[in-house]
Amino acid sequence: MTDTKPIITHVCISDLHAGALTSLVTTDETPPLHNGKPTASIEETFAAAMCELLGHINQTTIRKPDLVLLGDGLDLSLSPPDRTFNALKGFLTPLYETGSFSTSMPFIPGNHDHSLWTEARFDSPQFSQKGFSHVTPAFASASDVPRSRKLEELLSGLDTPVRVPLYYPNFGIQSQDENRAIVFHHGHFIESMYRMMSDLLGVLSGLKEDDLSCEELEKYNGTWIDFGWSTIGDSGLLGKDVSIAYQLLLTGGASDEFTLRLAQVLKKWLIKNLNLPNTPAVSGGLDMITAGFMDAIVGKFSQLERYDYTQHLSASSIEGLRNYISSAVLKQMREELHSRLPVSNPGGGSGDGHGGMPISTTVVFGHTHKPFEDQLVVEGFDDPVSIYNTGGWILDTSLMSTVEGASVVFVDDQLNTASLRLFEPPVNVDLNNAHDIKYLGKGAVSSTDPTPEKDNNLLQTLREFFEAPAENRPCWNKFSVAAARAYGARQDLILEMARKADADAKKTGGLV
Repeated sequence: MTDTKPIITHVCISDLHAGALTSLVTTDETPPLHNGKPTASIEETFAAAMCELLGHINQTTIRKPDLVLLGDGLDLSLSPPDRTFNALKGFLTPLYETGSFSTSMPFIPGNHDHSLWTEARFDSPQFSQKGFSHVTPAFASASDVPRSRKLEELLSGLDTPVRVPLYYPNFGIQSQDENRAIVFHHGHFIESMYRMMSDLLGVLSGLKEDDLSCEELEKYNGTWIDFGWSTIGDSGLLGKDVSIAYQLLLTGGASDEFTLRLAQVLKKWLIKNLNLPNTPAVSGGLDMITAGFMDAIVGKFSQLERYDYTQHLSASSIEGLRNYISSAVLKQMREELHSRLPVSNPGGGSGDGHGGMPISTTVVFGHTHKPFEDQLVVEGFDDPVSIYNTGGWILDTSLMSTVEGASVVFVDDQLNTASLRLFEPPVNVDLNNAHDIKYLGKGAVSSTDPTPEKDNNLLQTLREFFEAPAENRPCWNKFSVAAARAYGARQDLILEMARKADADAKKTGGLV
């Protein structure tokens, strides 16, 4: 055992996608049953598990940590607001009722709940001022950034009100000795899909993508993110059918069936609107053209990072992450931390005379739903940047043999970091046999800190807890079972959605 226990200051999760039908936390829309047997809810078991861990560390008697939600807590893109907000409330309420967390919940909106940031920004009394910023400072105190009235109202029934400071697109903390910094970001700006408008501007004006600041990225792309990814769930039947179509594009054979239906609809439209003769030759030719066209469209959609199930991060996303850190993040750190940056290496890693950078920098992001830990060499930083991805609480495909899953990242008062892998899709597991479901234990905790493992008190304490006999952590065992069975229920739901959509399309002539 370690001599002293760490003081945990931040507990970070992301991508709950509350409200999405295939989110593990949208329990009201998915009966908590597996093969007819009731299962414990994932939100109740996770709250109990976190209470068990923090109580073991005597955490709540020293300092209660902040719960950090790193974007896409709400799935406003494809889910109606009432279901979305209620699902998030159902997840957060048990956590805060344990008394294990502070009353401050930093929230960094992602692409699926970006409209929360738009609302807060428009609500600011400074909005009408010329040049009012599209972003917040990353390293500002909670009192100096907007707060989410919507989320605070959502949690107003708790005994102690929770404050929800909004940071966008980055939230940062720095150690007291100023030699460490951590930057939290949802992760959407690492992909070109969410930089489409600034990329277009680059084509038109020659603006270089890797020169953009956080302010410029948001100014050029914010409305596009709202339009494409953060409001369509409020569109009634349209949002519902788009949601079903969206899910079908991710589901094995159902994706093939859906693509063929799209091709046939396009074929009929071309024949009607171009007055083409409906001959066997024309029909056969259009079959080939429309099928090829839709294959290309669906293929482009499937190239989004969260739909690449076999690797933790694609080469293009690695480059996007490196560019985002070396440009937008680095600029923001220099602006906000310049007066506090050490100058052990004058000029910093980039040699441009702007002052030294923190000796140790960590970036935590989500978005991809594929958790991992690594280090990345980034221009402008003397040492490799420690990287954590927190994964996601949603099943994106009917497949289980993927690298999807979720992690929680812990930060202590020395800015040591450690990641706990919470769960992953169950493969070759009997979901009716609780003893067959084992995820946590040896290897569940890891760190990419440059600090030697023996000196990372946070890492050692977490490892001691999770490598102890399983009977020492009964709440975590129940959580693992609940997560695995929630995956099973969502897989059944996806397959049923595909079957029903195919049957309905054959009756109505529509797509879903």
